Order: sequence, then structure tokens, then C-alpha cells
Amino acid sequence: MIIQRPQNLYFLLCAGLCAAAVIRFMGQEVVWSMEVLLTIAAAVVAFVAIFFFKRLPVQAFLASAVQVLVAIVYVLIIYDLFNLSGGEISPEKGIEWWGLLSLFLALVMAVVARRGVKKDLSLVKSAGRLR
Repeated sequence: MIIQRPQNLYFLLCAGLCAAAVIRFMGQEVVWSMEVLLTIAAAVVAFVAIFFFKRLPVQAFLASAVQVLVAIVYVLIIYDLFNLSGGEISPEKGIEWWGLLSLFLALVMAVVARRGVKKDLSLVKSAGRLR
């Protein structure tokens, strides 16, 4: 079963939160910015990482990649936020608070999933030494 490990649930939540952030940042018009493309890439990598549950080193690498991608997107969006006129979060400019919150929660889910994969990897290595 794929969802028998908790980190796979965290990967699924991370992918869903990234997808929600993409929907929020794109809004009504289709704008393919760097932030949107990187967020889509993070969602796809997080979803693909679910299916590598039998190969823990690959899943650990994908978890690190998701974490880095989401962190880069978050930094780029915060940088764009500081360059807006008025200096506040203004919904008419396309950046809303819950889009940033969903991206932050996706980053937290990526960190928790990475910790879970590392814990499983260390458990497998310690069990292999007993044989």
C-alpha cells in the first residue's frame, strides 16, 4: 500500500497545497511566470515522490528537491511583494495572503515529509546491520 507511510500523506498534502497556490496566483488570467512554473514543478515532484516509496534514497532526494523548489518560489514571491507599490499585500496586484499561507504550509509539509523519509531510511539501515 502506498499510503502506509506518513511521509506519503505529507507529500500528497504538499502537492495539493502547491496546486492551490498555483490556482490562487494565476487568478482569472493565465500568467505563466517563473513562480507559477516552479510551483507546478514542485507539485509534480511531490506527487511523483509518493510512488518511490520502495526506493527511499530516491524519495529522500525528491523530498529535498521539493523543499528547495518551494523555498525558492516563496523567496521569489516575497521579493515581488516588496517591489509592489504601496508596500502592502494588495489583492488587486495578484498576491493574496492565503496564497502565501498555502505556499508556506507546502514548505512545512515538504520539511516534515523529508524528516519522515530520513527516519525510515535510518530505520532500514539499522535493521540491515542486525542481520
